[in-house]
Amino acid sequence: MAVTQGVIGGRLKAYSLLAWGLPLISVGVALLVNMQKYGTDPRCMIAFDNEIKWLFFGPLLVFAAFGLILACIVLCNLTTSKMRADHIVSDLNPVCFGLALVCIYFGLTWSVGVPAYFVFSWTFNIPSFYPLFQVMNAYTGILILLFLGFHSPRWRRVVFRKQIEKRKLREQQEATKKPIMDQTPEPEPEPPGRKIYTTT
Repeated sequence: MAVTQGVIGGRLKAYSLLAWGLPLISVGVALLVNMQKYGTDPRCMIAFDNEIKWLFFGPLLVFAAFGLILACIVLCNLTTSKMRADHIVSDLNPVCFGLALVCIYFGLTWSVGVPAYFVFSWTFNIPSFYPLFQVMNAYTGILILLFLGFHSPRWRRVVFRKQIEKRKLREQQEATKKPIMDQTPEPEPEPPGRKIYTTT
């Protein structure tokens, strides 16, 4: 929201190049350098050789560590936000909190990916990390939905807008229908005849 709606500048193109361009360079270099060995790993990784895998895992782990540091900074600053607009803070805090948790989980997941995909001398003496990595990687989408979706009040307002409107309408209708005991009695009509007015 801060990028697309211009709260902090709206530089969507710059962030898109950063998010999609750098991973494309990492995968592209691994493809160009070792095109003949690309895709030889039976587990659908870039290649079977460790040297080729490092071309993919190296930048990924560096940026994951950098993201982990930024996530910790964001979590520390959420309680001391200096933005003046309260509505911006209320919308950004859940999103920043969710992004920080997703970054931490992403870094942990791909840290497990190193012993899962790489072949070292010490990996033969330990249980395989591949099933753990597959489970953690599979749950990434669910955690994104929970942390960035259901945790965000703005996301809930947009997705469940019709349900919220129906609930508000039902509450308004129930508020207008007062119980019989709570209704104020209507005044009795005055008896017919001449009214006597007194002066004080």
